[in-house]
Amino acid sequence: MRVAVAAFAAILAALALARHEQASADQSSPFPSPSPTATVAQGSGGYASFAIEAAQGSGGMIPGTQASPSPRPFAGANATGYALDLLARLSDRYVGTIAFKDVSIHGDDSPIVSRFDGSLMHVFGGGDVAAGIGFAALQRSNIATSANGVGLGAALLPSFTGRISPYASIFFYPSLPAPRGVRGSLSVVKAGLAFTIPRVQGWFVRLGFDEQNFTPSSTSPTNLSGFEAGVGTRF
Repeated sequence: MRVAVAAFAAILAALALARHEQASADQSSPFPSPSPTATVAQGSGGYASFAIEAAQGSGGMIPGTQASPSPRPFAGANATGYALDLLARLSDRYVGTIAFKDVSIHGDDSPIVSRFDGSLMHVFGGGDVAAGIGFAALQRSNIATSANGVGLGAALLPSFTGRISPYASIFFYPSLPAPRGVRGSLSVVKAGLAFTIPRVQGWFVRLGFDEQNFTPSSTSPTNLSGFEAGVGTRF
């Protein structure tokens, strides 16, 4: 729950800041200027999206609880959830991202699995390819603490210059804590297509794939993957 509250607060704050910067950029200056200047601020631009997901979880162990203290194997099960994504262009060379994913697994002990991740990436050549550092936090509903760690990643950003824009990212976090005092790596892969909506300015729909693999077998699911469908807006 703490991870979810923090994630929502961070996403809302970042979106409000981005829209404030865009509005400020469109305001004319009260002071005289020797020549006309562009009204788009260097840090403006980005998008926010909401998606629903149909997923599958498998692998690992169900951590012990007071009711059932002995860990036991986790049986694979279907899952449904949602994802929130925010990307802001901080300058012509850097972008920041914030994402939150919350999935309810319909099987075994029926846990809720949440993932919050954020990144700061350098954009190469002013294009759509970026790479940088990331932070991730994983939480299972019956574990009081979250598994947090930093890592590295790269991304292909959607350009929105045409009707269809591909996007993809891969991040690797080498060491996150897990139950029973062990640590393991986390990899997160995303890929998909964003489709601009004809005659609707600034809006798009997206179809994509999301997969996470958390190696410690002392928790579950070690693999969680699924397909997403959502809608978003550019700013």
